[in-house]
Amino acid sequence: MKKIYLMLFALACSFTGWGQTIIALNDFDATTTLPVTMSGGTEYIGSSTSSDRPENASFYVSSQTAYGKTNGSAKVTSESTTSSAQALGIDDVSITANGETSPSISVNPTSLSGFNYVVGSGPSSEQSFTVSGQNLTGNITLTAPTDYDISTTSGSEFTNTIELVPSGGSVNSTTIYTRLKGGLSVGIYNESITASSTGATSQQVSCSGAVLNTEPANHVANFTANATSSSEIQLTWTDADASSYLIKGSSTSYADIVAPVDGTSKSDGALVKNVASGAQSCNFTGLSPNQTYYFKIYHYNGTGGTINYKTSPEPPQANATTRSQPTATTYTWIGSDGASWQVATNWDPNRTTPQNTDILVFNSGTKTVTAVPTQTIGQLKVTDGAKITLQASGGNTLTINGDVGDDLYVASGCELNISASNILTISL
Repeated sequence: MKKIYLMLFALACSFTGWGQTIIALNDFDATTTLPVTMSGGTEYIGSSTSSDRPENASFYVSSQTAYGKTNGSAKVTSESTTSSAQALGIDDVSITANGETSPSISVNPTSLSGFNYVVGSGPSSEQSFTVSGQNLTGNITLTAPTDYDISTTSGSEFTNTIELVPSGGSVNSTTIYTRLKGGLSVGIYNESITASSTGATSQQVSCSGAVLNTEPANHVANFTANATSSSEIQLTWTDADASSYLIKGSSTSYADIVAPVDGTSKSDGALVKNVASGAQSCNFTGLSPNQTYYFKIYHYNGTGGTINYKTSPEPPQANATTRSQPTATTYTWIGSDGASWQVATNWDPNRTTPQNTDILVFNSGTKTVTAVPTQTIGQLKVTDGAKITLQASGGNTLTINGDVGDDLYVASGCELNISASNILTISL
């Protein structure tokens, strides 16, 4: 006679909040169906049935009706479902109740930039991010800021608020499209989209954009470059319709000059200059001798993040080669008081062939130097306590611009005077 062993067990556990209860059945190998029921009132109802479980199997008992509930106890029962079962053996039953897990929201990426358009147009091009949620007890609400729109559909259905409804407490990764609204005035628009849900920490996606000034219509005319010395090049042009001009240079080639980007201003530098409308010229100094420099001129409207450059078609360009470094000779005054500038022997060494790079030095006594002509020299220095008075032979101009250093140097305790009826102009 066959013996039939029926086994029924009941276990109780307590847990906090909601989640999944894991029931592990160890060392169990049966060919019959084993139903497991979790009971304890309407708050904690769920069941799982599995057949032909291998050894050391685990399965989950959970109930959405228990979400958000507080502490309670649950009873788990298991029994054979066939009257012909020969035997039922259960060993090492363990029950694990997971604690409460807080609702959470994720967004990716957390920042977007480049929502730009020119005033009078818009909206900007759209960009996207994703949002998801876990262990939720309510919808995820996406709220756009004042100057941005959002949508779950690319290219259409843009709005201010979107509700994402969870399924089983989760919102799968969902793509959200956003753009800067059209019709805005010139300005910077840095704002954030907020994703929120009950009990979850709100997440934000920061958006940065700008409404740019209008682009100038025309390029400048007559853009030219001219080397004025071994270290300086002067650029000139005829203004167009822009409020300002950006000149960029290179010692390598035109191709080496990178065009500016709308919405990003450029600061002045060694080969970069911003020039206001109306100037129509600028000088680049501190350059290397006998070197070719290449320049392009871009005109623009606006400032800072709303700046708009005209970069197409290709802007005007010009180049020039700086002069070779001059060879300068220093001449020291040894003439007496009242002696003539133009007498070669009044200088040491004798100044028989004046050059526009000559360095003239007065380093002793109180003396008047007469007959100063119209002439260009490199430098004029008064040192060592000398007190010098220059008198012209007529209405003459002494130009000190020989490209060899500081044009005019008068040391402390020294004097340089101009007198007599004839006007002498010193041009630096």
